[in-house]
This record gives sequence, structure tokens and C-alpha cells, in this order.
Amino acid sequence: MTGSRATGPTTVADRSSWSLRSARRASSPRAKRGRVSLAVVNSPSSSVLAGDLNTLRAIEAELTERGVFCRPVSVDVASHSRDVDLLRPELTAALGEIRPGPPAVGMLCTVCCAPLTGPELDACCWMDNLRRPVRFAESAAAMAAVGDHVSLEISPHPVLTAAIEETLTVAGATARTAASLRRHQSEAARMARAASRLFTHGARLD
Repeated sequence: MTGSRATGPTTVADRSSWSLRSARRASSPRAKRGRVSLAVVNSPSSSVLAGDLNTLRAIEAELTERGVFCRPVSVDVASHSRDVDLLRPELTAALGEIRPGPPAVGMLCTVCCAPLTGPELDACCWMDNLRRPVRFAESAAAMAAVGDHVSLEISPHPVLTAAIEETLTVAGATARTAASLRRHQSEAARMARAASRLFTHGARLD
């Protein structure tokens, strides 16, 4: 487990439907003592725990012994855990002047797994997005239930495309995905490739 001085996240992932259950089972006693949190559920077989670094190392050893693949995530903040509560007063105050308006495109919140119309995106909403668990897999499945669509991951390097594909496949939907950029590769070439992939998937390009 790696992360900040005292706290940090670790990814828990294997290629079976048991990984989320394994993560919850391993972290449950520690969670009751407030040491770790189930921070993210990316797909049916990929989740992230966050919290006390030593506790995460113990969980890593336990899961590895069980044959559950897990690896540390290289970040400095244990987001989506109780450690974020220390930032709540200061961050909520700093974001207090936000005056959200209607989004130009549809939005679905990965915290509450519900569509957003705009006014909800106030300081408390952004605080909850940093503090509460990310229900990414559930949100991706909800999008698939709405209708046929193409997913584009906009990031410096794809980290969620595989999770989207797995989640949609398990949900019985067709997984059509594209990633914008990839590290150490030409940005122009990657964007052109992403555009062509979107087009072949049936997306409309402006």
C-alpha cells in the first residue's frame, strides 16, 4: 500500500465477480474502527479502498494470501474516506461562492447515481464528490439502461475504459468505448484515433 504519510488508497481487483465482496469482507472489521473506507467501485471486479496506510498494507497481505490481485495507487490524498472530513469546513467555505447553472450536456452523478440538472452542483455537492464513495460501476450501468450510447474517456491516460467495458458486458449491454489520450504517445495521433473509433461506433462528430 502506498499513499500519503499516514493514509492512502489501494486498488483491489481480480478477474472474478468476487473481488468487491472480497474487498468488503477484508476491510469490514477495519472500517468499523474507522480505519479504511470502500472509496470506489469501478466495475464488478475492481474497487478501491482508502484510509490508514498500515491497515491497508495488512489488507493487501490478506487479500494476496487469498489470491485476490491488488496493487497500490500512487496518489497523495486518501479521497473518498473519512480523512476528507478534516477538509470539509475549509473546502466548503472556499467553494461557497459557486453559483451553478444548467449543464450544456447531460450529467449523471457517480455519487448518487442520478441525473443532475445543474442547481445541485453547489459547494456541498462537490464536497460530497470528494468524500463519499464513487459508484462508477453503478453509474455506468445506469447509463447503459437509458439506451444505446458510446463512451469516451477523457483523460491523460485511460484508466476507466476497461472498467466501463466490463460493467456494460456484465449488464448485458454492448460496450462501445474510446479513450482520448495515452501517455508517451502523440496527442494529435491519439485524438485522431479516438475520433475515428467514435465514428466507427456510430457517434456523431462535429
